[in-house]
Amino acid sequence: GRLGSKVAMRWRRHGMFRDLTYGHFRRQADDAAAGLIELGVAAGDRVAILSENRVEWPVADQAVLSCGAADVPLHSPLSAEQVEYQVGHSGARGIVVSGQDQADKVIERLDALPELEFLVSFDPVVLPDNRLVTRTWDGLRHRGHRAGQAEEIGRREAELDLGSLATIIYTSGTTGNPKGVMLTHGNLLSNVEAMVPIAFLQPDDLLLSWLPYSHIYARLTDNYLAVGVGITVNLAAGIDTLLDDLDTIKPTWMTAVP
Repeated sequence: GRLGSKVAMRWRRHGMFRDLTYGHFRRQADDAAAGLIELGVAAGDRVAILSENRVEWPVADQAVLSCGAADVPLHSPLSAEQVEYQVGHSGARGIVVSGQDQADKVIERLDALPELEFLVSFDPVVLPDNRLVTRTWDGLRHRGHRAGQAEEIGRREAELDLGSLATIIYTSGTTGNPKGVMLTHGNLLSNVEAMVPIAFLQPDDLLLSWLPYSHIYARLTDNYLAVGVGITVNLAAGIDTLLDDLDTIKPTWMTAVP
């Protein structure tokens, strides 16, 4: 509420800068959460996210958490075989993908994923006839908006506590199959609360975000900490354009691995 009209995220599409305010961010997340509930997502379920960084990523993350579910972020360069293992091992009921290339990885291994029930895609995709219920991201949000699940979302959020599972993030798996690291809402919140007093972020700071959201570091600093302080996050177009983005956006902050 306090941040409603402030810009939460800014990104470039077709050369033009676009803004998403904190108020619209929350409304989109609520509509998507209602759409996921309409698909049958229950508290405690897992939903995978297989996408490059884009504005919809943190909105989808928030939507899954608002359902009382846990998300399983997959690193976008993963092979179909790696996607199959992490989606199957986590017991994900559904997956959110960025577009055709990522959807193809899922379809290629669908026979080995009997628990997977639905696929949501940020960009339109063409899929062969299969058992998956499919939605576009816009379609999911429109259905959710019509369903109007505000009371149910509020109830599920109220039932979350510090011990509730928020996300399962898989290790890089250098010595065998990756391990699924279970992080709770308390794990994430305690990190943000510890960072706020030492990060010296001010509300008028601009953060340039470029590290992958599939890893916990950027997700904590560029999403959760940014919301905690109420700054504007600028999405880099990609690693190749980072110098151009620095020159154009002139951020006061960016995160990087040591």
